[in-house]
Amino acid sequence: MMCQYMVLESWLNDGAETGQRGLIFGFYMVATYLGLSAGQIILMTQVGSGSSSLLIVALCYALCLVPMALTTRTNPHPMTPAPMELGYFFHAIPKILLITLATGMAVGAFYGMAPVYTSQLGFTTKQTGLFMAITIFAGLISQFPLSWLWTVSIGGACCSVPQYFIRWPLCR
Repeated sequence: MMCQYMVLESWLNDGAETGQRGLIFGFYMVATYLGLSAGQIILMTQVGSGSSSLLIVALCYALCLVPMALTTRTNPHPMTPAPMELGYFFHAIPKILLITLATGMAVGAFYGMAPVYTSQLGFTTKQTGLFMAITIFAGLISQFPLSWLWTVSIGGACCSVPQYFIRWPLCR
């Protein structure tokens, strides 16, 4: 699935005009969040863990490839691969690397531990699915203002705030 995200995002990045890139990625994130929250709702309606749940997931996964297959746009230009050395990334993009690490840890902790937390509160499986669908949908709601802010060039300022909080403890 991560390979599919990587290919799709590079295809969108290559085909988008500079002034429209934020809006296009905003719509992409909305579609992603809609799919994730709809997946929670669909899995909530399934009884048991039979093969029908797996078939629904496989069908949805296959259907997400249809827009790319139907497009008339060109393929992205081949990119030069970056060296697979951790030191290269620490020197080339140190702030982005730290922000990505912190964000990934926070998001992973939330998505991994929120269902555990709700089960500790006594939620049923369906209630936990609904809770997760609502939180994913809340992330969807935030995508339009953030993509608009990025398009009007305020996004760079919005991204510098998390960088400050990550960099501040490191500079002390």
